[in-house]
Amino acid sequence: MQVNAARPVMVGIDGSKTARRAALWAIDEAIARDAPLSLIHVVGRDGGGGNAAVAHAEHVLHMAWKAVTDTGKSVDLETEILEGEPAQALIDASARSVLMCLGHKGTHDRPSGGRGATAVAVLRDAHSPVAMVRRCADHTDPSYHRWIVVVLDESHESHAVFQTAYAEALLRRSPLLVLAAWPAQDCASCDDPARECTRARLARYIDETSTDPADVRVCVLAMPSDLLAMMRQSASIDQLLVIGAGRNDLVDQVTSAEGRKVLRKSWCSLLVVRE
Repeated sequence: MQVNAARPVMVGIDGSKTARRAALWAIDEAIARDAPLSLIHVVGRDGGGGNAAVAHAEHVLHMAWKAVTDTGKSVDLETEILEGEPAQALIDASARSVLMCLGHKGTHDRPSGGRGATAVAVLRDAHSPVAMVRRCADHTDPSYHRWIVVVLDESHESHAVFQTAYAEALLRRSPLLVLAAWPAQDCASCDDPARECTRARLARYIDETSTDPADVRVCVLAMPSDLLAMMRQSASIDQLLVIGAGRNDLVDQVTSAEGRKVLRKSWCSLLVVRE
């Protein structure tokens, strides 16, 4: 992973269990980047709560801080209290982060927006990569050897998406499944030279990575016509889905009511990559 010690890995902390689990997931991300881990809580601007709101913010940040330190892992910890509407405040803060991590649902979600509405808003509009984290319990270690799944298409961002997914597979000692969203035809038969070049470079890169001595197992399959159907079948063995920021269609699928139903009680988090 690219080291950027000046920019922290940020975690939105709202007092929910899912936020604390996101903080635990983010520890290894920060360590891998040699970056601080910044725990962030947002309070409203409407004047309600006053000192009580600040006291609550300090309390939930303390609980998340304790959960992180109790792991015994060595990571530089920071805390920050922001003011404003939660989703927008986190989007703005992401400009200062190398990665923003959030629980898949939280206390700031409104009925009108649905479960996970804050996380989905940040996924769509953040300035940095965003991870929407699912974990089944607070006190379990990461589930090594579950699959990292990455969706690649013929866009230029797919290079960065694959690199990110491969780094995650290395970090979590997991196999990597590539879902290739392009036709199963030889590049020589492609009528569009630009598309041919992008696909050829990706194919060569994946092939070279498959023989890397780091021993990450890489498998390539055609992108299924129904991603949720595939994930329903593999929910018990997947731990992370990695997609590019340009694939809002897939973000919509995975975060929809049906997507939440498919992934309920699973370990499968979502990482949206931005270059």
